[in-house]
Amino acid sequence: MFSAQNGYEISIKTKGIAKDVMYLKIFNGTVSDSYVVDSAKISDKTPVAKFVQKQRILGGIYKLELKSNKSSLNILVNNGAKMSFNLEGSELLGLMPEQEPNIGFLTYERQSGNIEKKLELLKDVQKKYPSPTLDLYTKLEEKKNVKIPENLDERKKLQASFLSDLDLNDRRISNTSQLVSVF
Repeated sequence: MFSAQNGYEISIKTKGIAKDVMYLKIFNGTVSDSYVVDSAKISDKTPVAKFVQKQRILGGIYKLELKSNKSSLNILVNNGAKMSFNLEGSELLGLMPEQEPNIGFLTYERQSGNIEKKLELLKDVQKKYPSPTLDLYTKLEEKKNVKIPENLDERKKLQASFLSDLDLNDRRISNTSQLVSVF
C-alpha cells in the first residue's frame, strides 16, 4: 500500500461496464446502515472510478457498491491509504486489489464456510499488516463467534467482561459492520 499524507486515494479500473455509478459507503453502526461518502460515474469513456479524500479520516471498513445491481464488497481503508483495484464485469466479488492489506482482506471477505478458517485468514492479515482499524475489526469478528454459556452465572460473567478489551470511545467502532449483538 502506498501512503498519501491524509485521507485516501482509491482508484478502480473497470472493464465491461458500459454505464453505472459506484458508491463508496461507510457503515454507521450496523451492517444494514451505511451511507454514501463519495460516488463515481463509470462508462466506456471513463472506465476508472476515483475516490479522493484529502482530509484526515478515521480508518474503517468501507463498502463499495454498484448502483445498477447493488453488488457490494467491503474494503479496508486506513488514513493515508493510496489503493488501486481492477474490476472486470459488474460483480464486485471480482474486485482485484493491487496492494496489501486489501489483497489479504478481500481473501478473508470472500471466504465462505468454516468460520474458524475465515477468522484465521483475518488474523493472518492483521498480524502482517497491523493497524488500529484492522485490530478493532479482528477483535469484533472474534466476539461474534463467542459461545454463550447456558449457565446463568457464567453468562453474567461473560457479559460483564465481553467488551473489556475494547476502547468504547474509539469512534471507529461505529465505522465497522461488525457491531456485536450476541446477548
